[in-house]
Amino acid sequence: MKTLNMMIALLFLSACQTTTGTVNIKADKQIGIQPNTLKQIKVVDNWEPVADVDILKSYMGKSYNMKTYSIEYVQKKNLNCIDKYQNVPKLKATRDNKSAQEWFKCHQWFHAKSSDNPQMLGDMLLYWANNPKQMDIRRGDLIMQGYQLPSTMGTFATLYSIWYNDITFTTEQRNKVDTYLTNWLMKYNRPVIDPGERKCDINNYRSTLDGNVDSNTCGNKTIRMAVGTVMFGLRTENQKLLDHGHDHLYVIWSQIDPEGIWVNNASRGNQFFSYLIDNIGHFSFLAEVYHNLGYDLFEHTLPHGAKVKDVLAWNYALLSDFKMAGKYAKYNVGSMWTTWDKVKNLSQAQFIQLDNATNSYRYSGGYKQWNATHARYMARYQPDVYVEIKHYKGVAITMNSANPVPYVGMYYGNGSENVVISSITQQLQSQ
Repeated sequence: MKTLNMMIALLFLSACQTTTGTVNIKADKQIGIQPNTLKQIKVVDNWEPVADVDILKSYMGKSYNMKTYSIEYVQKKNLNCIDKYQNVPKLKATRDNKSAQEWFKCHQWFHAKSSDNPQMLGDMLLYWANNPKQMDIRRGDLIMQGYQLPSTMGTFATLYSIWYNDITFTTEQRNKVDTYLTNWLMKYNRPVIDPGERKCDINNYRSTLDGNVDSNTCGNKTIRMAVGTVMFGLRTENQKLLDHGHDHLYVIWSQIDPEGIWVNNASRGNQFFSYLIDNIGHFSFLAEVYHNLGYDLFEHTLPHGAKVKDVLAWNYALLSDFKMAGKYAKYNVGSMWTTWDKVKNLSQAQFIQLDNATNSYRYSGGYKQWNATHARYMARYQPDVYVEIKHYKGVAITMNSANPVPYVGMYYGNGSENVVISSITQQLQSQ
């Protein structure tokens, strides 16, 4: 049944991508963008995120838990993260309030700790299911309820979907958690944080450059929600939930221009680099998820014509030439304190020494981090500069608050290509 469902779904999906009018052609002609063909993917029986989930889980163990970063930080600051998770309404966060920053650190900490002890994740979800007001999104609380809670629920849904069978629940507890999480994810409709702002316009990939548009409605909190919703929809075989996740992805990807530039993140002034590099990993994560479903996400056409492989190609080139982002970074969306003007005249060598660059992409590790994050893309489309990295332990990108799963584990969990290390690769690694 699983194989039959996959074959039917993917054959239809392929047809949708090669013919212009198969899905909602009238609407497509009106809005001038590609239809959301991902919604033709159907849930399957006995789903797992990768072909060999044990390999993936081995990468999520103790050697990949960011001990030198999140765990040690939380211990040093004596943060009681569990208490924060159980008393969310007490956290009155604003843009500069430490509550938001501490939640962010606890978010990273929980990803790391629960990968050592998945039951910890299950117990927290059960607590929220029994106390649903804890994780309510309340309009007006700018950072905490509007941004941090959706980000947390999205990544927790992803982790729960991976560790699902490793968490011990009674039948009643399982049903309660699954119902709570499903309802929470289904109710999330990308609300604006600030009253008076508008949601992103899917017809205009430049809409986030408008100061009256809440870029978060098609931004990074929403992609975490999208990934979590897709994962949990597949895990629970809930087609409506899976479709809802694909709706989120469609909105997010509507802000990618025909060249493959993610405008929402590229427009963040001097912060463009961290926004792009930290969040582009979701593409490769989903590529592995769909790979196990038999679908090639890299060749998937996004709303405004670019393919996923084009997005990764542009971002790979960005590593060597930060000024490529200038056409959008100059708009300084949400980054008035770190503007493009402050860096646009720097050399590449000068730029990579900035905290904003080094904290997002650790140049001391050369291209190892990128290869570990985007292994399948690199092996397929950039074989001359790809190096196989099975045990890279870098912190950023591979596992952090936005990305709770080490992507290299996804890659090897699905099997990897044999790649010859070229002289070009060796040169890159020595830089």
